[in-house]
Amino acid sequence: MKLTPRIIVKKLKERFPVKHSNDLPSNLYLGRPVFYTGAEQDLNHQLFIMTEVFLETEIIHFPATSFIVFVGKRHDTIPKKLNNICVVDCGVDATAVFNAIQNVCNFYDNWYEELLLMRMQEAPIDKILEISEPIFRQLPQVVETDASFDSVRNRDSVFVFTPKNSHQPALCVNIKRHGLVTHHLMLCDPSVRIDDSDAFLLEILGSVVKHALAQTRIQQPKRNKDLITVLRTILTDRTADYVSTSQKLDDLGWYSTNEFLCVVFQESSPSRKRMSENDISNYIENVLPHTCAFAHKNRIVIFVNITKAQLTLENISERLLYFVRDSHFKAGYSRVMEGHFNLRRQYLQALIALDLGDRKMPSMWSHDFNDVVFDYILEQATRRLPGYMLSHEKLLHLKEMDDFQNTDYMHTLRLYLDNHLNAVKTAKDLYIHRSTFLYRMDKIKSILDTNLEDPEEILYLMLSFRFIEMEDSKPPM
Repeated sequence: MKLTPRIIVKKLKERFPVKHSNDLPSNLYLGRPVFYTGAEQDLNHQLFIMTEVFLETEIIHFPATSFIVFVGKRHDTIPKKLNNICVVDCGVDATAVFNAIQNVCNFYDNWYEELLLMRMQEAPIDKILEISEPIFRQLPQVVETDASFDSVRNRDSVFVFTPKNSHQPALCVNIKRHGLVTHHLMLCDPSVRIDDSDAFLLEILGSVVKHALAQTRIQQPKRNKDLITVLRTILTDRTADYVSTSQKLDDLGWYSTNEFLCVVFQESSPSRKRMSENDISNYIENVLPHTCAFAHKNRIVIFVNITKAQLTLENISERLLYFVRDSHFKAGYSRVMEGHFNLRRQYLQALIALDLGDRKMPSMWSHDFNDVVFDYILEQATRRLPGYMLSHEKLLHLKEMDDFQNTDYMHTLRLYLDNHLNAVKTAKDLYIHRSTFLYRMDKIKSILDTNLEDPEEILYLMLSFRFIEMEDSKPPM
């Protein structure tokens, strides 16, 4: 699970001398720590260990959505107003700090995975609270609501409340069923000081308790083995008779007139595996009605009958998001399509979304095929020939002129195409006079031997820019 800076700093202070802002972010969720090298492309939602080597040149450019644990001698030069950094005493080894944060992450990961596992195995609420005692340094309490809680019934997040006949404030979160508050989850041991870093963890526990209270037992769906067999055959047997397979699905109530979605789960941290594939499939079929989930090639494949479930892609993504994130999965989503003929292709779409999406945006947990389809087209086009051999030949001449004569023709043409051939806007974006721009474009058109009036040639030029970018981004051989 991802942790907030407040939790990280709190745990670090138990071992090391640490200085930090009093206004640490409470709604920033961070991945596991990495040593900052200066080569990172995506800084958002990252937890970095940094030394003085990068301090002066890098730290002021970090986004507020990242967090830095600084271990070094130059801490006196850190801007004091920054709230996304903490400073560990310079006498501490950076590796020791890194290992300490890893242990913190392991501690909370184990707790959350145990919560999920116990809930899937129908563990009673008192057992769920019991395994949470080391997290909060006290045993959380679940109490039924009464009139004394009337003033806080509308609270949707964690709040501090002093119960009736008590002088000790408690940290609380409301538990709702059908939109009404029925219970309260509380930390109210007077011997334990309330810590605001516990709020995030209490909300997580509250979501599990809410699920447990809503069902005395998790309704284990009767696994439709026939449906699993047919869907697995579609994925594995390329010679299977389409008409026969479609008839079997019709007989099972998954009609050819229905719309379907395919989702593929893949573990991002195989070494952290705790839940069985059957537990995962059961959980998903509980969360999403009219769904068939099963293991296939070390992944979990999910087919959703969108028509029967009456859910949108956005609904499904929202329901699965936190499970995907906190269970160390990555997810790929296909398009929603009608009929049986496309089921295998939707599976391939989900695989492509998972693979390309993870390479393109590795910090995200879920990827939609629609977001990567253009990159997929480009990759497929360059499977047999490199991008420069597919590019507009005279555009390559233009690039050579830029390289050797220090012209700016490529950038000018790219802006012009991106601005839909709008000369005024492009000249403005280039900070040059319109007449200067028109003169430059005449030179470009002369080199390309075109008047840029053919839509197909314009499309080819725009694709060629992408091919060239792909080639330029490849590491040197």
